[in-house]
Amino acid sequence: MLKNVYLILLFIILAGCAAQAPPGGGPEDKTPPAILDVYPPVNTVNMGLNESIIIRFSEPVQAATIRRSITLFPLNTTAINLKIRRNRIVVSPQNSWEENTVYSLVMDRNILDMRGNAIEQPLVYKFSTGSKIPVGEIQGNIPNFTLKDRILIGLARGIHDPDSVFSHLSYLTESNVEGFYRFTAIPPGTYTLAGIVDHDRSKTYTPDFDDLVLPEILSVDMTDSASFTIDLGIVRGHFKPAKYIRGDNLYPGMTRLIFSKPLNKQTSGDDFLINGKPADTLRIVKNDVYLYHSPVENSIIMNTKVLRDTLSVQTGPFSDTLSVKAFRDTTGVIRWEENRLILEPPIQPDSLTVVAMTVADTTARILFSHIPGIYGPVGKWKDKNFKGKLWVKAPIPDELPQIRVWEDTVSVTYKADSDSGRLIIAIPNKTGHNIGFILQGGKRRYEKFTGSSSICVFENVFAGEYSLWYYLDKNNNNRRDAGWLSPYIPPEILRKAADKIQIRARWDTEITFMFDSDDRIKRDYN
Repeated sequence: MLKNVYLILLFIILAGCAAQAPPGGGPEDKTPPAILDVYPPVNTVNMGLNESIIIRFSEPVQAATIRRSITLFPLNTTAINLKIRRNRIVVSPQNSWEENTVYSLVMDRNILDMRGNAIEQPLVYKFSTGSKIPVGEIQGNIPNFTLKDRILIGLARGIHDPDSVFSHLSYLTESNVEGFYRFTAIPPGTYTLAGIVDHDRSKTYTPDFDDLVLPEILSVDMTDSASFTIDLGIVRGHFKPAKYIRGDNLYPGMTRLIFSKPLNKQTSGDDFLINGKPADTLRIVKNDVYLYHSPVENSIIMNTKVLRDTLSVQTGPFSDTLSVKAFRDTTGVIRWEENRLILEPPIQPDSLTVVAMTVADTTARILFSHIPGIYGPVGKWKDKNFKGKLWVKAPIPDELPQIRVWEDTVSVTYKADSDSGRLIIAIPNKTGHNIGFILQGGKRRYEKFTGSSSICVFENVFAGEYSLWYYLDKNNNNRRDAGWLSPYIPPEILRKAADKIQIRARWDTEITFMFDSDDRIKRDYN
């Protein structure tokens, strides 16, 4: 009998323990934790020198994420202790708060609940051990952010270059999920503003990993009541100069150079000397530069001038000696890439006649040369789509007697210009600034500039859904400049004008935008 009583008691205890465990099954919990309340309240003044701060979340949070996500500003002033109990965090000074000091306690968006959900808004908790808190503030947006970007914005007392702000930090905050940031209660003084996309989660600027986020205004003079609105733009790609990796001669008249970063699209053949003579022309494909030059028999001595990458960072000059790959027993290679026929080694004819290999279409088609060895369709190709094979027979030029065969059939998918439409943008109140527009949809990207006109027209846009971005081309050089660090030149910030624009084939899509006094599109007008 006594044994049965023990069994019953054991069953009740186990049942009670099971009732305390999280329920199994059911829908996945994707609700992020939220901050319910903070005590003492935000902006408390005359805080006791030994008083603690109590923060309560809507659910239990991971202690490790709290410890690495909390920072006290000004930096290097007061060490703190943390006590973490499920959804309750207590922050206390190790010794005491400093007298007559304004503090900011920041908890960033790396705080996770037990299911790995992150908070959506960082906590910025202000308090003072003195009698007042300044009301001056700096706020703004990062218009070209993405949801994957973790953007930290820093303030450093004094005047600094933007890439050194995170080495002199006084205050730090994080943009929210909408790309908005805000500093409040900043004591009077001169401050430098800059940000980073913190890819390596180090809370410092690491040039090999992080992107810089540059402001329209670099330095500001704060007073007790000063208020600034300063937007920042992400500069994708770091400011380290491109490096020359290696060169390979592919054919006597064609050489490939590999760099660590893409070079500026305005780079020309004159920037490269092959045995003392400028290259005839070039094409840039990602980090590679393909040079077309006079055929070379033995070896190549390659020299470059000072080059620039896509951020206009200078690099070089470089030099190298390359061996030449002979044409002996070479077979001509034919391939189709991005609506273009490519022949390697490159040959000089102005045009090629090819034959379509489909059941419904066996007509001859003409392709015209862009640069040696690269041919694009014109004429009838613009009338309709084509998908099938092309039979290509290229003439063997006298300068390439070793080529054994140069004919092949290649698979082709071509979308004709008849599948395209137009986007017409009207700006009735356009001011003196040249405005650059970028139309982006999937892998397609189009860019246009208004110049002196109040109308901007995108021709031959393939049908589909697009987003539209714009920037002020302040120096009227018909390209978007990313800015410079020293002397400081602010970036031409890219801002979204409209989303989900439908472009239809053989149709004009018209949009009107009104600009405000700051040359920004009014958000309530489209």
